[in-house]
Parts: sequence; structure tokens; C-alpha cells
Amino acid sequence: MNKILFKRTIIIDDSRLDRFITANMMKKYIFSDEIIEFSSATAALDPLHVVAEAPDSFPQTIFLDINMPVMDGFDFLDNYVKLPDAVQKRYIVIMISSTNSQEDYNRISTYPSVRFFFEKPLSEKILFKLRGCLKNEVAI
Repeated sequence: MNKILFKRTIIIDDSRLDRFITANMMKKYIFSDEIIEFSSATAALDPLHVVAEAPDSFPQTIFLDINMPVMDGFDFLDNYVKLPDAVQKRYIVIMISSTNSQEDYNRISTYPSVRFFFEKPLSEKILFKLRGCLKNEVAI
């Protein structure tokens, strides 16, 4: 595993520790070259609106936490699906959360834009699984 899978990845998580763990795992296992971190879903939505103007400068994957204050992961997804299709097609959304709620699992499945769901913390095993599933979709 010596080739970087993605140029850029967004991590949206209110937990500084979880963002740190996720970013370091991605760097260690060569998942993403550049990691852009947001501590709130609200702050992460604004840059997504300009993807159409400069698509190559934006990330390809979004790692999204569910439980966050003000705007949670589901609220983010409700706004995300309102973005133009051209914008939505640029991203692979991966939810990563510590939830153990069956209601959350059921709700995740109602969002076609969410390709994968994993429980925190991000691990080597998860990244290897993602690498295997996504290697043919990468536009590096």
C-alpha cells in the first residue's frame, strides 16, 4: 500500500481527539495526502458550494460524524442532498460514529449519498477495507 488513495479528504467531527486519530490514521496508512478538518458540520457546508468552480481543488471523500452540536451529521446530509448533483457526485460520504443506536443505523440507510458506515475509532482494518472498495473509483 504505497500509493495515496485520495488527494484530499474532509473530516467533520466536533471531537478534536477523534479528528486527530482519524487524520493520523489516514496519513499513516497513505489513505489521503491532504486532510481538511472541520469541527462543525455548518462550517463544512459552505466550501462545498464552490466545487463546481474548481472541482480539482476539493476533496473526494467526506468522513462525517453523526453526533455533533448545532448541526449533526443527519442535518448535514439533509443540506448536502440539496446541493447540485454535480457537487454531490464529487464526494464519497463515509459516516463514522460511536453510535450504537439502531435508529441511527436505520436512518443512515435512507441517505443514498452515504456509501459506508463505520464505528469509531477509525482503524487500520477500516482503512484497508475502504481502500479495497474504493480503489477503482479514485480520480488521483
